[in-house]
Amino acid sequence: MKIIETDNGSGYPDEKFINLPRMNEEAAGAISDVLNNKLPGKRLWKMVKDDYILNTIGPPNKTILRRNNDELGKSDNIGEIIKCPNCQQIHNIEYGEQVLKDGTKIPSKLLGFYTCGGAKYIAGINGKKI
Repeated sequence: MKIIETDNGSGYPDEKFINLPRMNEEAAGAISDVLNNKLPGKRLWKMVKDDYILNTIGPPNKTILRRNNDELGKSDNIGEIIKCPNCQQIHNIEYGEQVLKDGTKIPSKLLGFYTCGGAKYIAGINGKKI
């Protein structure tokens, strides 16, 4: 089991994993109960299964990602790893392939992404950080 921090009832939880080792249900429940009793407010801590996928989507009027060509061109190169804003761990950046007209596949840095908690997140476009 893992523990997540989530929004307490808004419908747009912006969830994050708590940086703790995986644990059994009894331990996760006890830790969640202590956090909720000692840190009441707008945030809620709850236990979830190891394969839980975070809900990181905000309200509909919240801009999630927007970059124009000028901003992207000024960004740093992305590299091969990223520090995850969700779990604070280091993840490898993966890239897709471009399929040529003859069916040949070649590596492409058009879209870089990483995986955290079973979900995939965009890390870069055209080799640049977003």
